[in-house]
Amino acid sequence: RAGNERAAALARLESLRNGDGGWPWFPGGATCDSVTLGILAGFGRLRAAGAIQDVQPALATLPWLDGRLVEERRRAEKLWPDGKEGVVLTDIGAYAIYARSFFTQDSPPQGDAASAIAWAFDVGRKSWTKLEARRSQGHLAIALARSGDRATALSIVDSLRQRAVDAGVKPGEEKESWQ
Repeated sequence: RAGNERAAALARLESLRNGDGGWPWFPGGATCDSVTLGILAGFGRLRAAGAIQDVQPALATLPWLDGRLVEERRRAEKLWPDGKEGVVLTDIGAYAIYARSFFTQDSPPQGDAASAIAWAFDVGRKSWTKLEARRSQGHLAIALARSGDRATALSIVDSLRQRAVDAGVKPGEEKESWQ
């Protein structure tokens, strides 16, 4: 029965997918970044936990995700034409490289996507303290660790631990917090 229900749920999920490979917030709507990334990351987490083995629906979405990462880079380059010094990775950008990191072994990024991911990691390394959401910092830390940059990932995790008690503490101000 559980197998039948899982198959039906996957079929329903597949039926809701848009032509661009992503999923909408509501059936028939435009692709929603956060919904699509949540589904992708969910497949990655389920596989990592050993709950599922077949991640084909997620793999079929990777072209959309890679295109979204290329778009993220192009938007940033338009907003900050003077270079990477002022660029900050968006929350969606951090979530995207986190979701993508689950599937690097299955389908390594190629061409523009590989370049966009390398760019996102570079920007993330330099600007993680400017990310407002701690969840985004956590996503970035996990993606960086999976890419081999454990030093930056551990710095982010250490900062998150130091700020775990006091919600008002910004990165870099941890030592000034009485808590």
